[in-house]
Amino acid sequence: MRPPIDLVAIARRIRGLIAGADRGDLAATARRLGVDLSALKRSIDLRFPRPSAPVLASVMRAYAIHPLWLLYGTPGHAIAAGKNTERQSRLLLALAKFPRD
Repeated sequence: MRPPIDLVAIARRIRGLIAGADRGDLAATARRLGVDLSALKRSIDLRFPRPSAPVLASVMRAYAIHPLWLLYGTPGHAIAAGKNTERQSRLLLALAKFPRD
């Protein structure tokens, strides 16, 4: 059984990672991450967060973040970019059943 996913906590973690990036220009951040601006906005909305798989995967790649940390905030799971495999990210996102946009 997997622990529950707190979407607001995920939005906060993403906000923390992108804070100050691209001089606060969210459109520039979306371009850098290679995601749709509206998907990024939905993913970091603190009132009604709706993170999408492409945004989560892009954030994990760009910031070398382990999927478990991003999804659950589990301490000690940040890893080097070389160890964060695409397969691992896809599997964990599939388990979490996030929309693909």
